[in-house]
Amino acid sequence: MDVPDGTEVWDADVSGLRYTWNKGELVPMVEPEELDALKRTTEQMVLSQDAPQSVQPQELQLPQTADISSTRTQPRFPVRAVGSIVLAAIGCVLLFLAVRNRKRVKAANSETPPE
Repeated sequence: MDVPDGTEVWDADVSGLRYTWNKGELVPMVEPEELDALKRTTEQMVLSQDAPQSVQPQELQLPQTADISSTRTQPRFPVRAVGSIVLAAIGCVLLFLAVRNRKRVKAANSETPPE
């Protein structure tokens, strides 16, 4: 696939996670602090898997600034509805102008030139 850089990409099965396509790679659309917290959490999970079973599970917290809801996409229905209404209005105006112009041309052609 030829995906232009800057294209927003998301997984329909995982809500709240968005990425940007940049130079052939997916770049997460998260704040740097959130990304650092996720990296630390992942490293701790990997380390706990490699450690002996006697290790007690730890509760891992994201920083208070992490807000997954801020990465959710907003519904696009209102934007599409307004766009459709604007396009319909433009179409009606163009149709009106075309009909009016056609009537003027017919009226001009029906007049008989003076002899």
